Amino acid sequence: MDGYEDVIVRACDVAGYMNEEFYQAMYGWSMVKKWGLPVAGGWAQQPKTFMDAIDVIENAYNQWEHEQMEKDKPKVDKPDVRQGN
Repeated sequence: MDGYEDVIVRACDVAGYMNEEFYQAMYGWSMVKKWGLPVAGGWAQQPKTFMDAIDVIENAYNQWEHEQMEKDKPKVDKPDVRQGN
């Protein structure tokens, strides 16, 4: 265990988490997506807190993207595979 635990945040409470640290982490994530890691030598050479922040944001983004894809997926009628129908 890395000392962190998952936190569930209700939508109405999100604004309380959008502080300077949040925006710095989002900026760091954006820069990594555009330009790669900031310190030479690969991911193991990056500061742990930076990599933790990038990991949290990347996971949240992936979850959101998955939810959007599921929401936008066309509804397909499934054939009735019961015998006799």
